[in-house]
Amino acid sequence: MNQNQYFEFEDKDKDFPYYKNKEIFSRKTGLILLFSVVLFIILIFGPVKFQTHQEELIIFLAMTIPFVIATNGKLGSLFKKPKLSDLKLVILCVLGDLFILLLFAIIHVLINSVVPFNIINTTQSFGEYSSITLLTFIVSLFQIISEELFRVITFLIMLYLMYRFTNNRKTSIIVASIFSLALFGLMHANTYGNIIYCILIMGFGTFFTLYPYLKTKNVLLSILVHMIYNLLVLIVQTSV
Repeated sequence: MNQNQYFEFEDKDKDFPYYKNKEIFSRKTGLILLFSVVLFIILIFGPVKFQTHQEELIIFLAMTIPFVIATNGKLGSLFKKPKLSDLKLVILCVLGDLFILLLFAIIHVLINSVVPFNIINTTQSFGEYSSITLLTFIVSLFQIISEELFRVITFLIMLYLMYRFTNNRKTSIIVASIFSLALFGLMHANTYGNIIYCILIMGFGTFFTLYPYLKTKNVLLSILVHMIYNLLVLIVQTSV
């Protein structure tokens, strides 16, 4: 591929899967991946509610099993062995997400001091996770993996659709990223209630969780960023 079609920040020795295959959604792979996204949304917003920790496990299975089937067990399309040099990227992206959260909190305080208006929450809630235990960690890990698979697969689906219409890789990546972040934020509407908060904080506010995938095409790095970020926020919450 022409190097001009890559952004400067990208690792140019790798590319995103599927999006250049114009018939992907007439085949098993694309249809199963699309099914997993729809199933995720149904499980989040559907009428059926699950017991404590059951939802995380069921959603994890709903995202991972279709992905394994769609790829015939070849997980390398999304998961790659991390390199030692990736550690710096993970740390910087965790700091980036924390900075965005702090920035939104400061903006909210400044706005609220002039015009009292509860636009967003200034803290994140982890619901029943009031303490850090082995069970909490395992359940949280299941949730993080399923959420990052959902975010990346929705990105790839939109990337595929945009590239078919525009044949422009950079434009397709930008639109797919915006769509994926916004939809990911909206998936938290049941938890946080405030749609503006969900889109800003849980969506665009987590750009640096998606960024490692955009750069390296390795979803494992996004999972690590998400896990460390959640752990740090949880530690702060439980210590206050």
